[in-house]
Amino acid sequence: MISVLEEGNTRLQKIENNSDNSVVHIEFEFMKDNGYYGMVYQRLYSHHTYKIVAFGDPERFSDLDLYVDQLVDDEWKEIEGDTSASKDGLVTFKPAATEFYRLRIYGKKLLSDYTSGYYGIIIYY
Repeated sequence: MISVLEEGNTRLQKIENNSDNSVVHIEFEFMKDNGYYGMVYQRLYSHHTYKIVAFGDPERFSDLDLYVDQLVDDEWKEIEGDTSASKDGLVTFKPAATEFYRLRIYGKKLLSDYTSGYYGIIIYY
């Protein structure tokens, strides 16, 4: 857990060094198995453009994806995503409406023989 907290602290310092940025949500969570989705529900406002970054424990994850879902007709629909082959996911997103959005973090690939690890997510504008 220490390494993902250190990674989060480094990223947070870079974000906050830009005085124009405002962090609205930070979360760290345990991801049990390869292929598991972590989920965060967050109200996002239509008058902001958000950057959402999800990152895994650098000692355990080699590929982490991020998806943004919107509730449409009582079903969650994916509207944005970062599925690049990288240790983190980054989405820049301007909501069409002020409402709750679901953010899914997918631990696509773990290093070595690991079956679990921690991830962090930072939402800012």
